[in-house]
Amino acid sequence: MASKFGLDKFVLKIIGCLLMTLGTIAATVVPYSSTAYIVLMNISILALPIFIFMTVDSVFKTKRPLFYLLLLFVFALFYILADYVIMYTDIYPKSTGLYVGNIFVDLFLGAMIAYFAKIKNRYSFLIVIPLALYILSFFKFKFDDFYVYPFLTKYGILSFSLFVIIILCYSICPLIIKKYSQKNNQDNEVVESIYLQRVINISSAVISVTLLLINLLIRHYNIIFINVNPEEGIFLDYCAFGFIFLLFYNGKQGLYNKIVKYSFYSYYPLHILILYGFSFLS
Repeated sequence: MASKFGLDKFVLKIIGCLLMTLGTIAATVVPYSSTAYIVLMNISILALPIFIFMTVDSVFKTKRPLFYLLLLFVFALFYILADYVIMYTDIYPKSTGLYVGNIFVDLFLGAMIAYFAKIKNRYSFLIVIPLALYILSFFKFKFDDFYVYPFLTKYGILSFSLFVIIILCYSICPLIIKKYSQKNNQDNEVVESIYLQRVINISSAVISVTLLLINLLIRHYNIIFINVNPEEGIFLDYCAFGFIFLLFYNGKQGLYNKIVKYSFYSYYPLHILILYGFSFLS
C-alpha cells in the first residue's frame, strides 16, 4: 500500500506540464537569448526527469503496457511528421528550435526499454531494438548534402541515461526489498508496500544526480551533452533539481479517468498551438 502522504502521479504530471509550459513560453513569446528566456528554459528542464520517471512507473505498473506503448508511438509519430512539416515549410521560426527533437520519441523508446526489461521472458532480448534506436539518435548522418536524424530524440544521451538508471532501480529495488524481508523474517508484501516506492525514488535520485555531477566535473560545460547551446547559458544539468519532486512521489495514481488521461496527451500540442498563436498577436 502506497503512502497517503506525498505527491501522487496526477500532481507530478501537473507539475511537469507547468514546467514544460515555461519552456514553451520562452520559445514562443519571450525574446530569444534574453535573461527571461534563459531563466525560463533552465527552469523548464526540471520537467524532464518527472516525465521520464512517470513513464517508467507507468510501464511497470499498468495492466496494459502494450496499449501504453502504442499510445506513445502514435504521438511520437504524429510529432515527427509535424516537426518535418514545420521544418521544411518554415511555418515556425527556426530560432525557437521547437522542430528539433521530439520528447515523445524519448518517452516511446524509453518505455520500450522498460517494457522488455520488465517482462523477463523469451522476448526480453528484443530490448536491443529500442536500445539501438536510442543510441542511433545520438548521431546524425549526411545524405545528399543534408544531415538526417533518423530517430531524433530531444535529449539524446541525457534522457537515455536517466531512463537506464530509473529502469534499473525499478528492476533491482524489489529484489533488494525481497532479500531484506527474507533475511529479517518479515512479510515481503508488507515491507514492499511501506518501503519499495521510497527506495526507488531515493536510489533513482541519488544515482542520477551523482551521474550529472560527475559529468559536470568531467565535461565542465564544454559539449552539447551539457549545454543546449553554450552561448545561451541553458544547462541540461539543472534537470537534477526535478528529482526533488520525485522524492515525494507516494506511488499513488491520483485523479484518473479517460478525460484526464487524454488531456495530458493533448496538452502538449494544444499549449504549443495556443502560445504560437499568441506570439503572432503580441
